[in-house]
Amino acid sequence: RNAIGTHNGPYAVYRAVGIAKQIIDPSRPLDLQSTEPVVTIGPYPSWYNADAIVALDPWGAMVSAPDSALSAAARARGVSVQPSIAISRFEARMPEIVEALREGRLSADGAILREGGVVSCIKASIEPVWHLPGIARRFTLDEEALRRKLFE
Repeated sequence: RNAIGTHNGPYAVYRAVGIAKQIIDPSRPLDLQSTEPVVTIGPYPSWYNADAIVALDPWGAMVSAPDSALSAAARARGVSVQPSIAISRFEARMPEIVEALREGRLSADGAILREGGVVSCIKASIEPVWHLPGIARRFTLDEEALRRKLFE
């Protein structure tokens, strides 16, 4: 294993409590329907370099996509692959933007900024996923020693 962490961040405790109280069946596969990102981001060359990114999984938004060959191969080997990045769209209307439009300091482009001051936005929520071999190399540590210290 090359990464550690708790999937679902702060909700991992709730899942553990549910399993411990036998309310949640731990063998039930996760339902990842409708978790695909609303926009595609990447991939970029740095995503293929295990030493370039060590604090998150850049592929984390794409793991639930039906055509994800990477995830399918991992699942076939029995690896639990779960999303660690959620990408969503939202719209915001901020008084400062409305004022800037009214005063002519901004102009609506119809795509990102619309008349009335509505801004089209994309948000990414990212859970940390630590790539331990890359962290060990980056800090010139023995990987086995780093793993041991994480669990002591």
